[in-house]
Amino acid sequence: MTKRILSIGFFLQAAAGLMAAILLTIFSIYALHALGNKERATRIPRLAAISSEMFTAVENLRLERSAVNTALFSRGPLDREAAYEIETLRERSKQSLNSALNKCNQKQNYYTDFLIVTLVR
Repeated sequence: MTKRILSIGFFLQAAAGLMAAILLTIFSIYALHALGNKERATRIPRLAAISSEMFTAVENLRLERSAVNTALFSRGPLDREAAYEIETLRERSKQSLNSALNKCNQKQNYYTDFLIVTLVR
């Protein structure tokens, strides 16, 4: 029995088994890293869409604010066209902001929270 354990065939089989176990471990670690990278890559288009919606909302809010400031600083009373323009801009800004927030609420994660906090500041 001792002769069989000390034989070269046994050591070769043990070395081959050890190398196979090491390779399997390395491949599984790389597979886990690849899975994590894939999950991170799928978030990017979603974050880009949310970011685009948020910037559209900010732009619409600025346009609305500009129209309101123009109406406030005019000398006469508010005319019908200006009121309609403000109402239209307000509706557009509401829609774009609600769209962005709905996209954020679909699946909450750290990145969307960070994006919202960054854009609100």
